[in-house]
Amino acid sequence: MAAFIGSLWFRDATRRRATFAIVCAILAVLCFFPRHYLAKAELLPQAPGGGLSAMLSGGANGGLLSLGALLGQRQSIEGELAIARSHAVAVSVVDRLRLPLRNGYRDRDRALVKLQKKVNIEALRGSIIQIAARDGDAAFARQLAGAYAASIQDRLANLNLRETAAKRAYEQLA
Repeated sequence: MAAFIGSLWFRDATRRRATFAIVCAILAVLCFFPRHYLAKAELLPQAPGGGLSAMLSGGANGGLLSLGALLGQRQSIEGELAIARSHAVAVSVVDRLRLPLRNGYRDRDRALVKLQKKVNIEALRGSIIQIAARDGDAAFARQLAGAYAASIQDRLANLNLRETAAKRAYEQLA
């Protein structure tokens, strides 16, 4: 290190100042590009192995499993993914985290637009929904992913309860 500092390049004051100015300029530019943190949450909306499909798959070496799918026992992952990406879930996240009260989120509409840029929801193999949230603050990214997971679970549970109540009401009429 001493040989590097004692070299001809650093003995000249103009070159030394120019090198220092270039290093400072590079560090100043890097200050405007903060590190982004990624928080992920994964959901398995409906656990396999329960209900009618499990009973049907137990007999005949799983040969009757397709009958459970025909009866509509399990909602497709596309339906669950559509619910996860819905406006109602995003509004629930905004309300849970009280985003309009935070800096940078003026009102609910602005918060919804920012959430669309920060959060990615996708389906993985095995009917798993993955929520990925990116933010410059690691704690807020974690809160955002957790709020989305909780809101999706609440929305799916609420829709399942409504569907069950509607089926019971229909069965009582018939």
